[in-house]
Order: sequence, then structure tokens, then C-alpha cells
Amino acid sequence: VKEERGSIDKFVADELGYKDENELHRHLAAEQIDALGLALNNIKDGKGFIIGDQTGIGKGRVCASVIRWAKKNGKIPVFVSMQPDLYADMMRDLNDIGSTDVVPFITNSDMRGKNALLLPDGSKLTALPEKKYKQALADMQQGKMPEGCNAIFTTYSQLQGQSGKTNPRQLALNALQSKIVLVLDEAHNAGGSSSSIGEYMRSLTQGMPNGVL
Repeated sequence: VKEERGSIDKFVADELGYKDENELHRHLAAEQIDALGLALNNIKDGKGFIIGDQTGIGKGRVCASVIRWAKKNGKIPVFVSMQPDLYADMMRDLNDIGSTDVVPFITNSDMRGKNALLLPDGSKLTALPEKKYKQALADMQQGKMPEGCNAIFTTYSQLQGQSGKTNPRQLALNALQSKIVLVLDEAHNAGGSSSSIGEYMRSLTQGMPNGVL
């Protein structure tokens, strides 16, 4: 990557829109920057990248940085986690790297009112009101993001196939396929040759021009 891109630190700082390497170093550690150098190099080539770091290295900030990169480059970052409460962790990591302008569309329609997710800064992350939520999903199925939203947060269970039914969230991602960058937390949950989520993820990523983390 160094032979192709030059200094890893400068490459990552430029790709993430930091003014210089000093600003980059205030937000990300050396191991995270190296991982991002490798990841962004692959993603820019339309390939995938798997982070295999152990607990404590800070994979969350690497994922947050890819979300930042996607937004900066006019793409739609799609963060997929195991549980919706992990959205709070991602919002914290985005804040920690200086990306406070990410406004996600939450696919979990029940995450509103008393079920809204409390964030570390005291604010709440919430799904759109029911009428706006249904309209937003309909718009996304036509390839248009909801007004004011520049990312999508969802869970693996939200993307599973529904017996005898069409999953509107799958249809939305299918319609946005050419614009999205997938960030899959605990990506092994998107695998398996006999699982409906594994089947769907393979079909989604095969036609994507953008990379997957």
C-alpha cells in the first residue's frame, strides 16, 4: 500500500478529510491508522476488508472512520450490527473521531418514544414517526434517501428474509446498492451457506461497486 499510496498516515488523513496528520493522530491510534490504510485501499478498489484485531485495539473507530469516508465521498454508509443498542457505541465512536454530522436512518421502527436509544452525550437516537418511517422506506425503495439522513443503521435480524413476505428493508438496500458502503459489525453473522441473511448479503455484495468492511 505504501508503494501505491505513499505515506500511510498522509493517505488516511487525506481520505478522511483531516487537515493534516497531527489532526489524524488526535483521533486515531497507530494500529487503527494502519488498518484504515489497508481497508481504504481495498474499498477504493471495490473490494472487501475484514478487521481481525482483538478486543481493545479499537475496531469501532476504524468502522466509524469508514462511515466518515463513505459520507465524505458521496456514498451512503450502512452500519449493520447484532443489536440496536450497539448503535450508541457507533455514534460515540463517530463523535470521538470528529464526525458529529452523521444522521442515520434507523430501520428499527419500534425504536421511538420510550424505546429511543440514549446516547453518551445525553441525546436520543430514534426512529422516524410511523408515517414518515413508512414513507422513507418507500422512498428508499426508489433509490432516494430520507430527507436529513445520510447513513443507515440496521441489524442482521432486520435484514433476514420473511417467510412468504417481501422484506422492505432488503428492497431499500437493493435499490441503493450502487451508492452504499457496507460496514458489518461481527461480520461472521452475515455468513453461512444455509442462512437467509448470508444468502441475502451475498446477493447484495455481488453487485456492489463499493467496498465492504
